[in-house]
Amino acid sequence: MSNPGQLSRDYFESILEAVLLVEERSARIANPEDFVVSPEGTLILDSIAMRLQVIGELVKKIEKADPDILNHHKDIEWAMIMRLRDITLIKKGASIGSNATILCGITIGANSIIGAGSSVVTKDIPDNTIAAGNPARIIRKIESRSIP
Repeated sequence: MSNPGQLSRDYFESILEAVLLVEERSARIANPEDFVVSPEGTLILDSIAMRLQVIGELVKKIEKADPDILNHHKDIEWAMIMRLRDITLIKKGASIGSNATILCGITIGANSIIGAGSSVVTKDIPDNTIAAGNPARIIRKIESRSIP
């Protein structure tokens, strides 16, 4: 069985790497409009969102492996950090049909379409795809759909 203390240290090292990556990528953005007006900005935003999800998931793993370690740092809002893993990301150009349900922590890819009605999205949907059903399944890829 793994040593909980070592496991927690490994998780904290991974969190530090993720935080440094978020900091480095955030520094490339001069103002909020940069996120949405350039393809690079959208990629940076995607990367930051994914890293925040990773941080939340790692803190949740630390809580399971060694709950006492979080109690030693009561000044940190661990519950809020764990909620980062539940970020739902809808990328540029995606369309969501009425009454579709998207579970938390899911990413809907750029230019993708989620069917209306009883579609329930339980897994990430890649860019340029059509998905529908309960649970939502990829129906097909979209050859070209450009949203200005």
